[in-house]
Amino acid sequence: MKYRAQAPLRVDFAGGWSDVPAFAQAEGGAVLNAAISIYAKGYIIWGGGWQAGIAGRLLGAEKNVVRYELDAPAGAGLGASAAQTLLWLTLVKTTIANVSERRELAERAWRVEQELGILGGKQDHYASAVGGISYMRFGSGPAEVEELKPGFPFTDGFERRLVLVYTGRRRLSSDIHEAVWGRYRSGDTVVAGRLARLRDIAGEMRNALMAHDLDAFAELMAENWACQQKLHASVTNAEVNALVALALRSGAQAVKATGAGGGGCLLCLARDGQEEVLRARLAQAGAQPLTFTFDWFGVHLTKG
Repeated sequence: MKYRAQAPLRVDFAGGWSDVPAFAQAEGGAVLNAAISIYAKGYIIWGGGWQAGIAGRLLGAEKNVVRYELDAPAGAGLGASAAQTLLWLTLVKTTIANVSERRELAERAWRVEQELGILGGKQDHYASAVGGISYMRFGSGPAEVEELKPGFPFTDGFERRLVLVYTGRRRLSSDIHEAVWGRYRSGDTVVAGRLARLRDIAGEMRNALMAHDLDAFAELMAENWACQQKLHASVTNAEVNALVALALRSGAQAVKATGAGGGGCLLCLARDGQEEVLRARLAQAGAQPLTFTFDWFGVHLTKG
């Protein structure tokens, strides 16, 4: 028996860092993000049929076979680790009944990563499981997920104006997380205040999005990036700063690093009509454009 699955990665607009339990359980966190059409993909073949025999001989396994791969560059800051963990759990479980079960899978995927010592919050797992654009709130239990529906005429234009590029530099999120959370646990009130502001920006950005106010959205996105950078020096570097400056000169209304920062991807909100110019100029500078649309379905499983 063979099952195939795919789990979308995500872009985070605001609030990242505040979903990590060290902060969220004490002060509450919030994130605004969207699942995108860049995927972790894979399949599982349960032993006992001719497919398992052939696959086993080809892949060096005798019975059951699990295999998966990733569409994105390594260390892109798009939640790939969470998507791959969720994909693996989905393939092993081989059933997704409803939204509540997807959220249960997200929580389980996060717990698996915690057991493995992977630092990070829950937003990636939930975005990959549920899909769409979501405003998420975090505390001591499962995440509260509000699936946003701004309306497709507006959403199409919003999606078109988003430009995602890979900087070419793989970020090491675990190193950045250790630095930031070390300061937070030591009682650094400056870091705590910035984390709280990141959380609050997510809520304000959610309201701007639902009001179709992309000018306000851009201002908040820029503030989120400024706040991210103040968490720790390793969140950015000279290469990232140069690309951000180029993007702002080339038609971007706002720019931020995805994920923990330090490399990986940059997400830009282009001024209306400037998307292709922006994409071309960043590519000329050595960045790799990653084309995407919003994924509205979340993790998806098929049989056969």
